[in-house]
Amino acid sequence: MRKHHGQEVKIGNGGKRRQTNRVNVERYKLCPNCGNFYSAMEDVDYCGVCGEKLIDHCPRCHEPILYPTAKFCPLCGERYGKDDS
Repeated sequence: MRKHHGQEVKIGNGGKRRQTNRVNVERYKLCPNCGNFYSAMEDVDYCGVCGEKLIDHCPRCHEPILYPTAKFCPLCGERYGKDDS
């Protein structure tokens, strides 16, 4: 037990500090036409397969694209590419 702001607080893990792992999050550029993707670190603006301009964020909420095979934004549900119908 330790005191924090005058109150006793039980610290789990035997009082040892838990080390947190930092996650290195990769960002991507997607082709909204064919679904091809590139790392956002690559110096490309257009799809090498179909020539469409790549996107690196959701067109509605501007959340960065973190999943290269995603078809929809996980935050707002906006479709990244053209409708398949």
